[in-house]
Amino acid sequence: MLVWDETDVLTVLEVIPQVDCDGIWHRYEVEKDGIKLTIHIYQYDGDISFELINSANNMSLFSMSLVDCNGVLKKKR
Repeated sequence: MLVWDETDVLTVLEVIPQVDCDGIWHRYEVEKDGIKLTIHIYQYDGDISFELINSANNMSLFSMSLVDCNGVLKKKR
């Protein structure tokens, strides 16, 4: 099973995420060849959303959400 690790995601995407001031979510954005991938990870809820966006017109090409995903669920300290 996948387990949420901020360092692993950083290594794969090679981009530093935006992080909520309370650490509730992480947002990663990667752009290449006119397509932007946005990933939101809400580690305390276990939710992830993925979106592919056409950068030329800012239109969504693909959108998907995973809810209650145990692989990213992190217990509050």
